[in-house]
Amino acid sequence: MIARPPHHQRIVTVADACVERDFYRIAAEDIQESHRAGHDPETVEKVLAALESEVCGIMSAVLRGGFPLPTEHRFKLSLFAALQVTRGWRFRTQMNGLGTFAMRQYVETLPLDRFRDWLHSRGEASDAAAVVAFRERVLGPEGPRLVMGQAFAMQESLRTALEEITPYLFLRTWRLLRFPDDLLLISDSPVGMWTLVPAGADWPGGQDFSVGVGNAGMVCLPLNRRTALAMTMGKGPD
Repeated sequence: MIARPPHHQRIVTVADACVERDFYRIAAEDIQESHRAGHDPETVEKVLAALESEVCGIMSAVLRGGFPLPTEHRFKLSLFAALQVTRGWRFRTQMNGLGTFAMRQYVETLPLDRFRDWLHSRGEASDAAAVVAFRERVLGPEGPRLVMGQAFAMQESLRTALEEITPYLFLRTWRLLRFPDDLLLISDSPVGMWTLVPAGADWPGGQDFSVGVGNAGMVCLPLNRRTALAMTMGKGPD
């Protein structure tokens, strides 16, 4: 016998826990009114699904020995890998963080009069102490943050993948890595990036070397538990 939860509690299934609903949905009210006629909120989801279906066949061919890839398949796999970098929460979090950082950099340049005028317009205390405290609060960890709207987040993720990341990946030297055991795992951010650090190297100031698509020594995409595609900075043919 299974005890049922109270009627106001929602039962969460495995499917609910593993799949985020409407992550790529763009509601009609989020776009310009002139473009709402005939708009399909699921357009991005359908485009991604079509690409995934096609890339699935390409990956299967690679696993059967179809490597190096013809140019068309190379481009589609480059685009697929680029989208894995930009389509999830990690990219949105990074973009929101960069936007918030830029906003706070700008706020720091504002004269105190701007803060005083804003407080005064809201009928709040605007004496010198109140202005300083308000500025510190705005620039502190609990201060305002910039967050992309859904439509802009999707637009920026697709633009970044297609215009900026895909060309970098397409022009790299590709290697197919095979492992003797089931060593590879994936997550919602399946593309891994590494840089080669010379033995004994000590980066200035002891800072970790920042790694992105443009400077990574290897951008790696697992194809299954034992095979990965590595897009490298090396020379020579795939």
